[in-house]
Amino acid sequence: MPGRRSGGGPCGGAPRRRLDELGGISERTFYRWREIGKFPTGIRLPNGKIRVYRSEFEAWLESLREAA
Repeated sequence: MPGRRSGGGPCGGAPRRRLDELGGISERTFYRWREIGKFPTGIRLPNGKIRVYRSEFEAWLESLREAA
């Protein structure tokens, strides 16, 4: 999948920091969640990296907290 090995990581920025915000999930889990629609859609840049608007990401995280 484009963007996976580019080092840019999911959600923009450093991959580990972003994935740590998700409870330390693996990058593979992140991409699987995207494929099955459990993560905000985001946009794919021309270089293949994926970006999710910070506001959408935070709203999604908050919805998980409320459901827990």
